[in-house]
Amino acid sequence: MKKIILLLSMIFSLSNAFEVQKSSEFVKEVEPTKMSTSITAIVEDTNKLKIQKIFKKAIKNTASEGICTNGSYRISPMYEYKKSKRIFSGYQGSIIFTCDFTDSKKLDNVIDNLERATVEKDKLKLTINPISWIVEKQALKQVNKELELEALNYAKSYKSFLSDVYEVTCKIKEVLLNPLNSPQYPIALRSMMRESGSQTTQPIKSEHTIKYSASYKFECGE
Repeated sequence: MKKIILLLSMIFSLSNAFEVQKSSEFVKEVEPTKMSTSITAIVEDTNKLKIQKIFKKAIKNTASEGICTNGSYRISPMYEYKKSKRIFSGYQGSIIFTCDFTDSKKLDNVIDNLERATVEKDKLKLTINPISWIVEKQALKQVNKELELEALNYAKSYKSFLSDVYEVTCKIKEVLLNPLNSPQYPIALRSMMRESGSQTTQPIKSEHTIKYSASYKFECGE
Protein backbone atom coordinates (compact mmCIF):
# COMPACT_ATOMS: atom_id res chain seq x y z
CA MET A 1 0.00 0.00 0.00
CA LYS A 2 2.90 2.37 0.79
CA LYS A 3 4.39 1.85 -2.67
CA ILE A 4 1.08 2.69 -4.30
CA ILE A 5 0.70 5.90 -2.31
CA LEU A 6 4.25 6.94 -3.16
CA LEU A 7 3.69 6.35 -6.86
CA LEU A 8 0.47 8.30 -6.83
CA SER A 9 2.15 11.15 -5.00
CA MET A 10 4.86 11.35 -7.62
CA ILE A 11 2.34 11.44 -10.43
CA PHE A 12 0.38 14.08 -8.58
CA SER A 13 3.41 16.31 -8.08
CA LEU A 14 4.40 16.14 -11.74
CA SER A 15 1.04 16.48 -13.45
CA ASN A 16 -1.12 17.97 -10.70
CA ALA A 17 -3.53 15.07 -11.24
CA PHE A 18 -3.43 11.34 -11.00
CA GLU A 19 -5.47 8.33 -11.99
CA VAL A 20 -6.55 5.45 -9.77
CA GLN A 21 -7.62 2.07 -11.11
CA LYS A 22 -9.77 -0.30 -9.10
CA SER A 23 -11.50 -3.63 -9.70
CA SER A 24 -14.16 -5.48 -7.77
CA GLU A 25 -16.61 -8.36 -8.04
CA PHE A 26 -20.32 -8.39 -7.33
CA VAL A 27 -22.25 -11.58 -6.65
CA LYS A 28 -25.91 -12.49 -6.26
CA GLU A 29 -27.66 -15.80 -5.73
CA VAL A 30 -30.86 -16.38 -7.67
CA GLU A 31 -33.27 -19.23 -7.10
CA PRO A 32 -34.60 -21.18 -10.10
CA THR A 33 -38.34 -21.01 -10.50
CA LYS A 34 -39.26 -23.83 -12.86
CA MET A 35 -38.06 -27.02 -14.50
CA SER A 36 -37.56 -27.64 -18.18
CA THR A 37 -37.10 -30.64 -20.44
CA SER A 38 -37.86 -31.88 -23.93
CA ILE A 39 -39.53 -35.07 -25.08
CA THR A 40 -38.71 -36.70 -28.38
CA ALA A 41 -41.38 -38.97 -29.87
CA ILE A 42 -40.56 -41.35 -32.74
CA VAL A 43 -42.92 -43.54 -34.76
CA GLU A 44 -42.00 -46.00 -37.51
CA ASP A 45 -44.50 -47.51 -39.92
CA THR A 46 -44.93 -48.41 -43.56
CA ASN A 47 -48.01 -46.20 -43.70
CA LYS A 48 -47.19 -42.48 -43.73
CA LEU A 49 -50.78 -41.46 -43.00
CA LYS A 50 -50.80 -43.65 -39.90
CA ILE A 51 -47.79 -41.82 -38.50
CA GLN A 52 -49.47 -38.47 -39.18
CA LYS A 53 -52.59 -39.65 -37.37
CA ILE A 54 -50.59 -40.69 -34.30
CA PHE A 55 -48.73 -37.38 -34.17
CA LYS A 56 -51.92 -35.33 -34.49
CA LYS A 57 -53.40 -37.22 -31.57
CA ALA A 58 -50.15 -36.85 -29.61
CA ILE A 59 -50.19 -33.07 -30.10
CA LYS A 60 -53.80 -32.89 -28.97
CA ASN A 61 -53.17 -35.08 -25.91
CA THR A 62 -50.08 -33.12 -24.89
CA ALA A 63 -51.89 -29.78 -24.93
CA SER A 64 -54.17 -30.83 -22.05
CA GLU A 65 -51.68 -29.85 -19.30
CA GLY A 66 -50.64 -26.55 -20.90
CA ILE A 67 -46.92 -27.00 -20.15
CA CYS A 68 -45.56 -28.17 -23.50
CA THR A 69 -45.11 -26.68 -26.94
CA ASN A 70 -44.10 -28.55 -30.05
CA GLY A 71 -42.50 -27.95 -33.37
CA SER A 72 -43.76 -29.43 -36.60
CA TYR A 73 -43.16 -33.14 -37.00
CA ARG A 74 -40.93 -34.69 -39.65
CA ILE A 75 -41.59 -37.87 -41.59
CA SER A 76 -38.77 -39.34 -43.66
CA PRO A 77 -38.49 -42.52 -45.74
CA MET A 78 -36.30 -45.36 -44.45
CA TYR A 79 -34.21 -47.68 -46.60
CA GLU A 80 -32.37 -50.94 -46.20
CA TYR A 81 -29.44 -52.08 -48.29
CA LYS A 82 -29.43 -55.62 -49.58
CA LYS A 83 -26.85 -56.81 -52.10
CA SER A 84 -25.86 -53.20 -52.76
CA LYS A 85 -29.46 -52.28 -53.56
CA ARG A 86 -31.45 -49.68 -51.66
CA ILE A 87 -34.86 -51.03 -50.66
CA PHE A 88 -37.64 -48.91 -49.18
CA SER A 89 -38.59 -50.20 -45.70
CA GLY A 90 -41.11 -47.64 -44.45
CA TYR A 91 -41.22 -44.24 -42.78
CA GLN A 92 -39.89 -42.76 -39.57
CA GLY A 93 -41.57 -39.75 -38.00
CA SER A 94 -40.23 -37.60 -35.16
CA ILE A 95 -41.51 -34.68 -33.12
CA ILE A 96 -40.04 -32.77 -30.18
CA PHE A 97 -42.07 -31.31 -27.31
CA THR A 98 -40.50 -28.62 -25.10
CA CYS A 99 -41.96 -28.56 -21.59
CA ASP A 100 -41.61 -25.97 -18.81
CA PHE A 101 -43.27 -26.81 -15.50
CA THR A 102 -43.18 -26.45 -11.72
CA ASP A 103 -44.98 -29.67 -10.84
CA SER A 104 -43.41 -32.93 -12.05
CA LYS A 105 -46.83 -34.62 -11.84
CA LYS A 106 -47.92 -32.54 -14.82
CA LEU A 107 -45.01 -33.89 -16.84
CA ASP A 108 -46.04 -37.43 -15.88
CA ASN A 109 -49.55 -36.67 -17.12
CA VAL A 110 -48.15 -35.37 -20.42
CA ILE A 111 -46.09 -38.53 -20.92
CA ASP A 112 -49.07 -40.76 -20.06
CA ASN A 113 -51.21 -38.84 -22.55
CA LEU A 114 -48.53 -39.22 -25.21
CA GLU A 115 -48.46 -42.97 -24.69
CA ARG A 116 -52.22 -43.06 -25.28
CA ALA A 117 -51.77 -41.58 -28.76
CA THR A 118 -51.60 -45.15 -30.09
CA VAL A 119 -52.95 -48.47 -28.78
CA GLU A 120 -50.07 -50.41 -30.33
CA LYS A 121 -47.51 -51.22 -27.66
CA ASP A 122 -44.04 -49.71 -28.28
CA LYS A 123 -45.26 -48.10 -31.50
CA LEU A 124 -44.49 -44.63 -30.21
CA LYS A 125 -41.03 -44.45 -28.63
CA LEU A 126 -40.43 -41.64 -26.15
CA THR A 127 -37.13 -40.20 -24.94
CA ILE A 128 -37.33 -37.82 -21.99
CA ASN A 129 -34.28 -35.60 -22.12
CA PRO A 130 -32.46 -34.27 -19.01
CA ILE A 131 -34.64 -32.26 -16.64
CA SER A 132 -33.12 -29.02 -15.37
CA TRP A 133 -34.12 -26.32 -12.95
CA ILE A 134 -33.91 -22.99 -14.77
CA VAL A 135 -34.01 -19.31 -13.94
CA GLU A 136 -36.55 -17.45 -16.02
CA LYS A 137 -35.37 -14.59 -18.24
CA GLN A 138 -37.29 -11.95 -16.32
CA ALA A 139 -35.66 -12.98 -13.04
CA LEU A 140 -32.22 -12.91 -14.67
CA LYS A 141 -32.91 -9.48 -16.10
CA GLN A 142 -33.85 -8.18 -12.66
CA VAL A 143 -30.74 -9.64 -11.00
CA ASN A 144 -28.51 -8.14 -13.70
CA LYS A 145 -30.05 -4.73 -13.11
CA GLU A 146 -29.47 -5.04 -9.36
CA LEU A 147 -25.82 -6.01 -9.87
CA GLU A 148 -25.25 -3.14 -12.30
CA LEU A 149 -26.77 -0.68 -9.83
CA GLU A 150 -24.63 -2.10 -7.01
CA ALA A 151 -21.50 -1.70 -9.14
CA LEU A 152 -22.37 1.91 -10.01
CA ASN A 153 -23.14 2.78 -6.39
CA TYR A 154 -19.78 1.30 -5.45
CA ALA A 155 -18.09 3.65 -7.93
CA LYS A 156 -19.75 6.66 -6.30
CA SER A 157 -18.77 5.48 -2.84
CA TYR A 158 -15.16 4.80 -3.81
CA LYS A 159 -14.90 8.17 -5.51
CA SER A 160 -15.85 9.83 -2.22
CA PHE A 161 -13.37 7.63 -0.37
CA LEU A 162 -10.52 8.70 -2.66
CA SER A 163 -11.47 12.36 -2.33
CA ASP A 164 -11.30 12.10 1.46
CA VAL A 165 -8.04 10.13 1.51
CA TYR A 166 -6.10 12.41 -0.84
CA GLU A 167 -8.01 15.58 0.09
CA VAL A 168 -8.63 16.40 -3.57
CA THR A 169 -11.58 16.27 -5.91
CA CYS A 170 -11.97 12.90 -7.59
CA LYS A 171 -14.34 11.91 -10.36
CA ILE A 172 -15.36 8.69 -12.06
CA LYS A 173 -13.57 8.45 -15.38
CA GLU A 174 -14.57 4.97 -16.54
CA VAL A 175 -16.68 2.02 -15.41
CA LEU A 176 -16.53 -1.34 -17.21
CA LEU A 177 -18.92 -4.14 -16.23
CA ASN A 178 -18.38 -7.70 -17.40
CA PRO A 179 -20.54 -10.72 -16.54
CA LEU A 180 -18.26 -13.50 -15.34
CA ASN A 181 -20.73 -16.28 -15.96
CA SER A 182 -24.20 -17.10 -17.15
CA PRO A 183 -26.41 -19.48 -15.16
CA GLN A 184 -25.29 -23.05 -15.63
CA TYR A 185 -28.43 -25.09 -15.27
CA PRO A 186 -27.69 -28.28 -13.29
CA ILE A 187 -28.59 -31.52 -15.03
CA ALA A 188 -29.85 -34.13 -12.58
CA LEU A 189 -31.05 -36.82 -14.98
CA ARG A 190 -29.58 -38.59 -17.97
CA SER A 191 -31.63 -39.07 -21.09
CA MET A 192 -33.81 -42.08 -20.54
CA MET A 193 -36.46 -44.30 -22.02
CA ARG A 194 -39.42 -44.04 -19.70
CA GLU A 195 -41.17 -47.24 -18.71
CA SER A 196 -44.93 -47.17 -18.55
CA GLY A 197 -46.17 -46.42 -15.03
CA SER A 198 -42.89 -44.95 -13.78
CA GLN A 199 -42.74 -41.50 -12.22
CA THR A 200 -40.52 -38.56 -13.12
CA THR A 201 -37.68 -37.96 -10.69
CA GLN A 202 -37.47 -34.28 -9.79
CA PRO A 203 -33.90 -32.88 -9.84
CA ILE A 204 -32.48 -31.19 -6.75
CA LYS A 205 -32.98 -27.44 -6.76
CA SER A 206 -29.93 -25.27 -6.12
CA GLU A 207 -29.35 -21.55 -6.37
CA HIS A 208 -27.45 -20.06 -9.30
CA THR A 209 -24.60 -17.65 -8.73
CA ILE A 210 -24.49 -14.58 -10.96
CA LYS A 211 -21.18 -12.68 -10.96
CA TYR A 212 -20.07 -9.36 -12.38
CA SER A 213 -16.53 -8.06 -12.62
CA ALA A 214 -16.21 -4.29 -12.51
CA SER A 215 -13.17 -2.22 -13.50
CA TYR A 216 -12.98 1.43 -12.52
CA LYS A 217 -10.85 4.41 -13.36
CA PHE A 218 -10.92 7.51 -11.18
CA GLU A 219 -9.27 10.83 -11.91
CA CYS A 220 -8.20 12.93 -8.98
CA GLY A 221 -6.73 16.40 -8.80
CA GLU A 222 -7.27 19.91 -7.51
